[in-house]
Amino acid sequence: MIDKTNLFLCLFLATLLLIILFMPSPRQQPKPETTVKTAESVAGQELLRFQESVKKFVKSMGDMQQRLGSLEDKIEQIQQKQESFHVPQQKDNNIKERQAVDSNAKLDVQHKREVEFAHFVGEITRDNYCLDSAEHGLHGIIEIWECHKQGRNQEFQVEDGNIRHKAWCLAIAKPEEGENVVLKDCNDKNSLLEWDYHDHTLKAGNTNFCMTNKSNSGAVSVVVCNAKDPTQQWQLERSFEA
Repeated sequence: MIDKTNLFLCLFLATLLLIILFMPSPRQQPKPETTVKTAESVAGQELLRFQESVKKFVKSMGDMQQRLGSLEDKIEQIQQKQESFHVPQQKDNNIKERQAVDSNAKLDVQHKREVEFAHFVGEITRDNYCLDSAEHGLHGIIEIWECHKQGRNQEFQVEDGNIRHKAWCLAIAKPEEGENVVLKDCNDKNSLLEWDYHDHTLKAGNTNFCMTNKSNSGAVSVVVCNAKDPTQQWQLERSFEA
């Protein structure tokens, strides 16, 4: 008979052998050299990442400086535009003020001329030539002759917008270019009898026709008003107060 003790021991040894045979092998531990290389690789990658971050930061700072510079340039341009706007505006205001003063002065002068014309008695002249009735009577044409400073046929009087000479008034039969200025009855309703004195022109009533004579002799007629035309410019040479 097999000894139970020996049998038990054999079974124990066999079991132990089986356990040893089927036990999984322990994991292979990394070599120290491999660990060092891995650590160096990780450190290198981290360093590269850090360098890239620094580069991006530097680039972003450069972009920021460029934007700030561009913004400063735009602010300077806006300030220059504002300054250039204020200066012309001030000049415009000064110009407008001067124009207003000049306009008021012209109005004052024109008013004085109108008042003067409304109470005028004397010669109506251009340079050294005067309106002249040439001793004509009713329906006679008005002419222009060298002023003789003796009144008579060269003396006219303004009354209620009419330019009177003796018992008649200066008139035109119709508002047409080339129409002669003639002596008419001051109550003639078929003629244009009233005259306005404006900018040294003698304008027939509400028309746009003014007295002229282009040759310093002969008949006086009317043409379309043009204050810059020297042949339409007339002066009032007062002889005495009405």
